Amino acid sequence: MKSTFQRATILLAALITASMAFSCTPRLVGEKKAKEAGLALINRAFDVNETDAEVTYAEYAGFSYVNGAIVQYGTEEPVRVYSVSIPQENSENPLYYAMVNAETGFAYHAEKSESLLSPMSAEQQKQAEELASIDVFSSEYDFSVDEYQKTLNESNPAGAAAEWVTEKFCPGEPTIATLENGSMSDSVIAPRVCLEYSIVFVDGAVYQVSISWPTMEIQMVSILSQNVQ
Repeated sequence: MKSTFQRATILLAALITASMAFSCTPRLVGEKKAKEAGLALINRAFDVNETDAEVTYAEYAGFSYVNGAIVQYGTEEPVRVYSVSIPQENSENPLYYAMVNAETGFAYHAEKSESLLSPMSAEQQKQAEELASIDVFSSEYDFSVDEYQKTLNESNPAGAAAEWVTEKFCPGEPTIATLENGSMSDSVIAPRVCLEYSIVFVDGAVYQVSISWPTMEIQMVSILSQNVQ
């Protein structure tokens, strides 16, 4: 028969083990709150009124920054994320998709399917096809007179991206910079071009968006940093 001291020791050990387990595994917000946060960001960003979505949980390898570069040592805490998606009939790709931090419940990324983009007008179609015909990889292409970039810039997608973010998330807040992150096109979206920008605000907020050219529609938004109070 165990003594009172032995029983107390066993109970204490059990309590310590339980507290360690709770301290090592962060509390998650749960699928319900993640769905609410994800839907709220989707509806706000894309002016829709979606009320239901599928929610999945995932863990990804954690990382650290060393001199501005991402490194993985294998000892970092995993990144815990809820994916909130609204299915699309006859397609593996969702109509809308959001990502929510599973520990804080903060929705920080939302995007919509290419199938929801507006049809191009005849003039836009012609302009996009002419741009697609420019071979920037040709040895004869003159980068000192960058026709490809000039064609894109004429419609001011950077200004449109900054204006959209300001209106949706930071009304009245001045920006410091709009930084171009690059452009791309592929067999799925061609002859459209996807342009990506980072919008930096005076209050410390930073947003990353992708805009579809030439219809100038925002297709993705990520909140990289919130405003500093």
